[in-house]
Amino acid sequence: MAKEVIPAQLLKGIGKKVNDNEFTVKRENIVKACKALNNGGFEHLTLITAVDWQDKWEIVYHITKFGRKDVVVLKVTLPYNDPKIHSIEKIWIGAGWHERETYDLMGIKFTGNKDLRRILLPEDYEEFPLRKEVLYGNRS
Repeated sequence: MAKEVIPAQLLKGIGKKVNDNEFTVKRENIVKACKALNNGGFEHLTLITAVDWQDKWEIVYHITKFGRKDVVVLKVTLPYNDPKIHSIEKIWIGAGWHERETYDLMGIKFTGNKDLRRILLPEDYEEFPLRKEVLYGNRS
């Protein structure tokens, strides 16, 4: 039986370990981190979402292996005035849908996504409804 490869081994030098299954990754390393996990057998991207901290964005990725309960969590912090990150749809094709939803509701731009357009809301809708500034008004 092959020895289990743990996420920390795969992400060594790419991400900073927060705990056994959670890592912070710099924006410019997200593709590299996802490729390392995918090559290490983490074949299923289950989630991409964004958190609006009002002064910064946090992009959260959940990645798993089929048949395992462990979830690897990658978190990337983006400046609030520059909400863009590289797409990972070339690694997991289903990521394109997650990226579109995150764009549609939060306004995060995934550079390299070949179909980054609204997925739930009408194309002419001008706001990103889950941003705190939209939900609660500008609370500066």
